[in-house]
Amino acid sequence: MAYRQDVDALRAKVEALDGEVKRAELAREDAQRTYDAARARNRLPVLEDLRIAAPCNAAWSEMQGDERVRHCVACDLKVYDLTAMSRAEAEALVQNTEGRTCVRFYKRTDGTVLTSDCPTGVRWRRVRRVAIGAGVMLAAFGALATVAMAQMGAVAPPASRVEAVGEPQAAPVVAPPAATTPRR
Repeated sequence: MAYRQDVDALRAKVEALDGEVKRAELAREDAQRTYDAARARNRLPVLEDLRIAAPCNAAWSEMQGDERVRHCVACDLKVYDLTAMSRAEAEALVQNTEGRTCVRFYKRTDGTVLTSDCPTGVRWRRVRRVAIGAGVMLAAFGALATVAMAQMGAVAPPASRVEAVGEPQAAPVVAPPAATTPRR
């Protein structure tokens, strides 16, 4: 009988420890989320503090490479375009690159650096896409309506203009009524 009680006690202890492990894992995940949120709030503004001491005057269009990175012949360095990167990629590049780094970026008047995932830029691109789509749809509906009306005979070809021959007639001039002053 003592053997069976020992096994049952050990199984109960294992189950209790499993429960504690699960609670500890949940507590750890919650602490990690809180930690990540605090780090995000206290993150230093890497891109907003970006300053160029001596800007290069080499033209981006004359450099060889793709939209994210090109090679500058003048300074023999890679030039990174931060506007083609996400914010996280741009910050990682600036933080992890040691020495002389050339970057191309656009800083808005409020001091924020424009990146490919910039909320303002994404919103304006979405608005522009919707406006273009609406314009295309409106033009298509207008063309379809014109074709349908022409097939039904509702749209007549423009009438030819008939011009009068002879002397132009002067329009009669009507004199304004005389001004009257009220009597007292």
